Amino acid sequence: MMLGRIAQYELTERIGHGGMGVVFKAHDSRLDRVVAIKILPDELARDAEYRARFLREARAEASLSHAHIATCFDVGEARLDPPDLLHPGEPGPPPGRVLYLTMEYVPGTDLSALVGDRPMEMRCVIDLTLQIAEGLECAHASGLVHRDLKPTNVRVTPEGLAKILDFGLSRRWDMLSPRDGETQPFITSEGRVMGTVHYMAPEQAQGRTADPRSDLFSLGVILYELVTGKLPFSGDTPLQVLYAVTNEAQPPLERYASLVPPELERIVRKLLVKDPSHRYQSAHEVRTDLEQLRKDLVAPRLRLRYPARHTLVVAGVVVAVAFGGWWAWPRWGPRPVRSLAVLPFENHTGDPRLDYLCEGMAAGVLNDLVRNARFNVASLSSTRGIEPKQRSFDAVTHELGVESVLAGVLRRQSGVAYLDVELTGNRGFVLWSERYPHAMNNVLGIESEIVRQVASVLTGRTIAPPGLHAQPRSASAYDFYLRATPHMEDADDPQGPDQALELYAKALELDPDFALAWAGKSAALWKIWNRDRNEESLRLSEEAANYAIRLNPALLEARVARAQIYRGTSRYAESIKELRDVLSINPNWDEAELQLAASYRDAGDLADAEKSLRQAVALRPNYWRNWNALGSLLVRRGDYDGARAAFRQIVRLVPEKNRGFEQLAAVEILRGDYAGAIAEYQKLPIPVQDGVLASNIASAYFFLRRIGEAKRFYVLAATLEPRNPSFRQNLGDLYVRAGEPDSARYQYAEAVRLLEDLLHVDPHNVMVQLDRATCLAKRGECAQALDALHRVAASLPANDAECAHLVAKLQALCGRRAEAVAAVRRAVDLGISASLIRDEDEFVALAGDPMFKSIARRK
Repeated sequence: MMLGRIAQYELTERIGHGGMGVVFKAHDSRLDRVVAIKILPDELARDAEYRARFLREARAEASLSHAHIATCFDVGEARLDPPDLLHPGEPGPPPGRVLYLTMEYVPGTDLSALVGDRPMEMRCVIDLTLQIAEGLECAHASGLVHRDLKPTNVRVTPEGLAKILDFGLSRRWDMLSPRDGETQPFITSEGRVMGTVHYMAPEQAQGRTADPRSDLFSLGVILYELVTGKLPFSGDTPLQVLYAVTNEAQPPLERYASLVPPELERIVRKLLVKDPSHRYQSAHEVRTDLEQLRKDLVAPRLRLRYPARHTLVVAGVVVAVAFGGWWAWPRWGPRPVRSLAVLPFENHTGDPRLDYLCEGMAAGVLNDLVRNARFNVASLSSTRGIEPKQRSFDAVTHELGVESVLAGVLRRQSGVAYLDVELTGNRGFVLWSERYPHAMNNVLGIESEIVRQVASVLTGRTIAPPGLHAQPRSASAYDFYLRATPHMEDADDPQGPDQALELYAKALELDPDFALAWAGKSAALWKIWNRDRNEESLRLSEEAANYAIRLNPALLEARVARAQIYRGTSRYAESIKELRDVLSINPNWDEAELQLAASYRDAGDLADAEKSLRQAVALRPNYWRNWNALGSLLVRRGDYDGARAAFRQIVRLVPEKNRGFEQLAAVEILRGDYAGAIAEYQKLPIPVQDGVLASNIASAYFFLRRIGEAKRFYVLAATLEPRNPSFRQNLGDLYVRAGEPDSARYQYAEAVRLLEDLLHVDPHNVMVQLDRATCLAKRGECAQALDALHRVAASLPANDAECAHLVAKLQALCGRRAEAVAAVRRAVDLGISASLIRDEDEFVALAGDPMFKSIARRK
């Protein structure tokens, strides 16, 4: 909706305001592009000081061109229509011509919105600070100092790109003499403070010359705030803040944030030095130190990867099991059916507004192939992450383990949009291709024809038309449905499900019986419930799925959505029944088998989970994630030989990835062969990049009693993933061994808090309940721990080695010797390594027990 106009710019949305004017999102009707416009109100434009600052900002930003600085396009003076747009309804004479500044529109949010009570992840903090430093380096090289750097003047796009805005207080520092600097205090002739006091450098607060080092002090304040969620200098009034800035030392980062790398503490201290001559002297110096710190965090010197201790999180056990696939020898299942990947169609029209159409059409074809042609099709989420430059047939089939690839490109020629579609298989030979003209006028017809042709080429048979209500009666309803697809698939946008929900609602207004839109609505509400934990969203999600299924019982999207709701709310029997119904419609879909296995697993039925996973891999045996998931399940069952066989298949299929090597190393640690684990990790093709790997490295060192190296990697793991309770528990174990009981109790308390957060989401999760009880026992709170064990005892799966292991630890920690020894025997019988049991501190109190000794001596 257009709010107003100035010159050739149509003002569409008010997006900000401040001391230097009001900012609008606008459409440049002359150049057909989206811009941001800052308008200086008439009453300020008549103020010579404000007018000079406004024009100075325009000149400053126009002189800069850098990826991390918002670009200035134009400055001008024109009449505003309507005249009262800046102050609607206020009395007074209408303004005359107003000054405006046209800038690059930067989507996303201000950096200030990312600063909260909880610290940000360390990698994100360093990455954002590095980008700001690069922008400052460019500005300083051009002779400009910002002088008002603060979080609200930094914009962060949904892709994580930081851009510096608002050079309204900037000056050409390289042309100022000391005398000039002394006569430019940050107090105006009317007594206004120029700049934001919390981020102001001491020399600015004292009215002395501001130079690039002043911006670096402001950068230090921002970095401090990103790490801790708090400002380093505070006060009840601006003058009190200015006094703190110029006279008081900031509290150390570790007062408000745990696990701060010492190098980051040093960088912040150097940025916040009061005397600019002892501060960093250039943004380049800051950038160099931050880049080195980022390398140290992401790629420790030893390129190893081991399993996290005590809960022993083999990478992929907790998360990848749900959707990542499992392993089975091909000869144990049926001959694999044809598998297919549908890549998101590419938009080569030059019009980004058609991106949704390309992705939505690909999703529609994919779903129809699964539902109507009964193909085994890779999920949209797995294909969406494949970059265009990686879309060769060999690259896609290698990554996804499929036999055929369907790709499409939307083009425009002489004003006509057409879609080129190509099916590739048989080692890269084109099996079928077609051009569909007037693609935007017949989306549904083209999708149906593509599905029909693909089915005919790959199977030699024709398929039935879509079922009742699978397609809408209104083309406009389907357009809204397609527009929702990218929002649902964008994992980086937390508001994506809300935007999708609005579009599904519009589709249903046009066609209330459009089953696909009801299924989409259910999925969007499910994501919103996972984000907000609003019970109403959960209820509405289930209602939408139920209605979609009533409209079209064969609609797999709705059935999978309902199964997900059932499993996520611990209704495992219902989830299992739903997924069995899905597989009765399409028995060739390995994604459904994976989800069925996850439901069995969560219900404690590991044997049936394994059967489903073996079937999944038989359906797509060249997909490495399937092997990874089955190996993870076999680890949980204590079948280390079977797990090693599965993980070796990962190495065979994708030797360029870490996963196979790191999982093999994890098995070696679980077997008690720590040197063997290190040998596997030394084969890793790429450096460490996540917390599980860092924690697993630490575990190997821990069991080898190399406490210094273990601490380094445990701290790194918790820094990379501060909300992972396993890493906190591991740190607590290390502090116990290092003789630091207070630090250990703190880490166990943090682990309990994080585990309770998980239980709020999934209160019936047995493993999380056992982990929480174990951490309570480690804090000496055995009454609570044993009570928790008693409450969950009836739900423990009979054949889960990991559960038995945790129960044994808890009993031993609480001094229940007979129960602990019995639990140890059961854990070892189920497959837990006796040598691992011998090495774990939880069982020290049992060392003199004859029965325990006998069990621990087993091979």
